[in-house]
Amino acid sequence: MPKFSVRKPDKYVPLSKDQFRERFFARFYDPAFLAVQPELEKVFDVAWEGYIGYRKAPRTTPAW
Repeated sequence: MPKFSVRKPDKYVPLSKDQFRERFFARFYDPAFLAVQPELEKVFDVAWEGYIGYRKAPRTTPAW
């Protein structure tokens, strides 16, 4: 019988703010989003705070 190896998860390494910014704004590459760039900056700040603060489930519902 073959011996199985147990896989363990790698250590969590969070993205830097620059890496997070790059990935966030990659979704808004279309020039049409230039008109709302200040608003996207505000959304980015909120998203970064949620990511770095590990706010995984900010809205929860009780089980039935």
